[in-house]
Order: sequence, then C-alpha cells, then structure tokens
Amino acid sequence: MWTAKRRSYRDLLRRKRESLWMAKVDAERSLPHQLWRSVDALLVCSHVPPSQDIGATAFHRFFEAKVAGVRASTADAPPLSFTPAHTGCELRVFRPVTTTNVIRAVQALPDKQCASDPFSTRVLKSSVDILAPFLTELFNRSLSAGAVNASRLLLPDLQSAYRAHHSTETAVVKVLADIPKALDGGDLAMLTLLDLSAAFDTVDHGILLHRLETLYGL
Repeated sequence: MWTAKRRSYRDLLRRKRESLWMAKVDAERSLPHQLWRSVDALLVCSHVPPSQDIGATAFHRFFEAKVAGVRASTADAPPLSFTPAHTGCELRVFRPVTTTNVIRAVQALPDKQCASDPFSTRVLKSSVDILAPFLTELFNRSLSAGAVNASRLLLPDLQSAYRAHHSTETAVVKVLADIPKALDGGDLAMLTLLDLSAAFDTVDHGILLHRLETLYGL
C-alpha cells in the first residue's frame, strides 16, 4: 500500500511540474529574456563569464599546430607505396548511364527516407519505370557538365554549398539576418552548430592527388 501511494505521489508531482513549466514557457513566449532566465533556472546552468584569452589568431594557430603535429608524427614513416592502375586504365570521361542502370540503382535502394524529403522512396521505386528516362537524361547532363543544374530545383533554397554565387559568407549573412528578425517578431531563436571533424584539415593534398593519379588514373 505504501509503495503504491508513493508511486502515485511521484507521478502526481511529475505531472504538476510539467504543467507548471509548460504554462510558464507559454506565458513567457513573447519575453525571450525572461524565458531564457527561466530555462537557466530549470537546468541549473552555471554562468561562465566571457573569456578574452582566446582570439581569432589563437584559434587559427591551434589548428595550424594540430596539422603540423600530425605531419611531424608521421615524418619518419616509410615512403608511401601504391599499387599502380593497370596500363590503359584511365578515367578521362564519365561513361553515360543507361535507363537500366538507373532502374537497378533505384530498385536497390532501402525503403527509408529523410523526414524532410517530400518524395518517398516507396513512390520512387513504384514509379521508376516512368521516371527512369528523365532521371537518366538529368544524370548524364550533370556528368558531362560537371555540375547540377540548380534551375531544376534539386537544391534546397537555403543551401550555400556546391552552388554558384553562394559560400560560407552567404550562409553567415542569412543566419545573422534571421536571428534579429525572429527576436523582433517576439519569437525565440536558437542556433545549433555541429562540427563533425577536423579530419579534412589534415589531408595532404599532394599525397591525395598522387594517390588518385596512381590508383585511378585521374
């Protein structure tokens, strides 16, 4: 009996806390500063004063030293050796894909998709016989031109990478414009940044190009 009552009390306390904070968040929706203070209190966040010890120069030197350290640690390694490509094995041009290639590739896709993709994989696979000629033409034009035609609306409107007249600068400008706009409209703004890896910063371009030329004839 005591255990059941205690469990009931804890469930009731949890529900009351949830309803309290949901009501508080809803009431402070148009008061971002107050809402963030409430979130700090809820999460018991420690306030770390801003530091002036790290600037842009120190940040840049950190990654320079990181790359230099990787190269120094491998300086005594034996020379790289690659198995050369067979004589006459060169990739000068792409071989055009065929409708059969496209159909087989689509049919081999797993039955899953990104939640933001409006066109499901299941519909694509069921309609591949109709779509394959158009996809084949699109792929072959992209391979021959070395670019994806953005006018086909294949790229997201806000994507800055791999498209003409866009760069990291346009992405930053977009972010810096959207945050004040959201705050001025009484909305909340949160920015999440994901740094996957610094692996590409340590790639030796000379080794990479030599390997592509030796192994694949590029």
